[in-house]
Amino acid sequence: MRFVVFLMVWFAVSGSAAALWAACAPGLSPLGSAVSLALGGMIGIVAAWKTPRFEPARMPAWNWVMLACFAAMTFRMFGWVMFESGDAVRFLSPNNFGDLSLHITFIRYFAHGAAFWPDNPIYAGEALRYPFGTDLLNALLYSCGMDLHRGLVLVGFLACAALAVALLRWGGGFALAAFLFNGGVAGFLIFRDREFFDYQSDMAWKSIPLAMLATQRGLLYAMPAGLALLISWRSRLHKSGWVMPVWVEWILYASFPLFHYHSFLALSLVLGWWLATRPNADRLWIARLIGLSLVPATILTIYVTGMFGGNNPGIHWKPGWMQGTQNPLVFWFENFGVFLPLALLLVIMAWRWRKTEETAWAFVAPGFLLFVLTAFVALSRWEWDNTKVMFWAYILLIPSLWNLVLRPSALAVRVLACALLFFSGAVSLIGGLNRSYKGYELIKRKELHGVMHATRELSVEETFVGYPTYNHPVLLAGYKMAMGYPGHLWSYGVEYQPKKRRIDALMIGAEGWREAARAVGARYLFWGRFEKEKYPESLQPWRVEAKLVALGDWGAIYDLEPVLAGADDP
Repeated sequence: MRFVVFLMVWFAVSGSAAALWAACAPGLSPLGSAVSLALGGMIGIVAAWKTPRFEPARMPAWNWVMLACFAAMTFRMFGWVMFESGDAVRFLSPNNFGDLSLHITFIRYFAHGAAFWPDNPIYAGEALRYPFGTDLLNALLYSCGMDLHRGLVLVGFLACAALAVALLRWGGGFALAAFLFNGGVAGFLIFRDREFFDYQSDMAWKSIPLAMLATQRGLLYAMPAGLALLISWRSRLHKSGWVMPVWVEWILYASFPLFHYHSFLALSLVLGWWLATRPNADRLWIARLIGLSLVPATILTIYVTGMFGGNNPGIHWKPGWMQGTQNPLVFWFENFGVFLPLALLLVIMAWRWRKTEETAWAFVAPGFLLFVLTAFVALSRWEWDNTKVMFWAYILLIPSLWNLVLRPSALAVRVLACALLFFSGAVSLIGGLNRSYKGYELIKRKELHGVMHATRELSVEETFVGYPTYNHPVLLAGYKMAMGYPGHLWSYGVEYQPKKRRIDALMIGAEGWREAARAVGARYLFWGRFEKEKYPESLQPWRVEAKLVALGDWGAIYDLEPVLAGADDP
């Protein structure tokens, strides 16, 4: 566990120090990146040294098998998270459509020296409201000279190693299997189709590794750091076991909003439950941790969520989560299989034995309440985002599910229960990692390198305008656009439609296109393959009136500033 502590403290301190440096400088620089990484590393070493050793029992063969499965998943998923094949930059997982390109945009945008708190590179003119801590860490590595591809692989491998150790210490091989092979019953369709496939891809409760770990890069910090906190807190409640120093817990917990806000919300609700229900001796350390974290965590939460901004987070009453008009029994059974009946049995048993199994009840109760919350309240516009909190409800229940329900049962019952719990998810995980051997194309290398070369001398604070899409070469080069992919903006609660109409009017060269350019704050206009395809009837008046900055096979960049300076105010 000392490795987990070192790595997570390194992540947390490096990211927080980099944000502070960029706010004061302003913007990141190679020097600031190196200082932030070094500071994080030094404090991580001290934290690991001050943390006691974890005294594990002898590991059974089952645990080693699960660790091997986890290692195979990590190698396949993050070894090919982004790779080059021929003239294309590709990625392995179809779940990464849109997500990977957004993270690449953030990484290069930060590394180019964006002033903090940064503008949103996919919606210029508004502050970035996103927990980008892991991308900021990758930006530090990129700024110090590490290749972007290698940085993504390195952070993925390190975080997964920490996650595997934390899961093992949290709930043994059963917790590893629960993480890798979560699911319902969809995977049993392999007996009909006779083909490995991600059968959960169209389900609400998808494969955690494929749909969350591979795409939600903030979870590379949140999952292992959150588990380290839960293990330490469990020992504090139990009055024995492995406990991190208070200041280490504070570093990990207080920095959570910068990396993954939904996980911070879930862990905070757990602490709130304990503060209301635990004895006074426990309330003291809980109140102390919350008190120490209140100011930094609140500041980060305000910046990350735009708490007092104009964006609509989309929290609303949504009973049934994503079941829609589907039969409730069918929906929940298809998504979770026997897990829900076993979880209900666990809640009943933990309640009956809450006096003798006090620590187990302390985790089962908030886990059950978190699950109920996500089943009835949508925490964002996109209801699927509830899985970011539902994951923690699932994780909170796992150790007690094994210790109180399954382990006391006969061997045959344990084997059958594990087969029903994990077979479907195992099929989906294998299918999801094998199915797309050649991966999916993100962009042509020649196009990306051409745009990166053409923009290398331009200020990162200037705004481009072009067709709004997730893999636009300007965004992948690390520059901001008046508007990026509408799907991302909708899920963040941004009312983008008026701006989109102005951009369309500008790109087709309609009357008043100068005023539209001024309204969206664009300095440069990009005309490439997306623009040619989406605006085939464009009059392109900027070709005559604007200044040509760069031209190549990838397209052209025009400077609109001379045109806008001479345009009449609307």
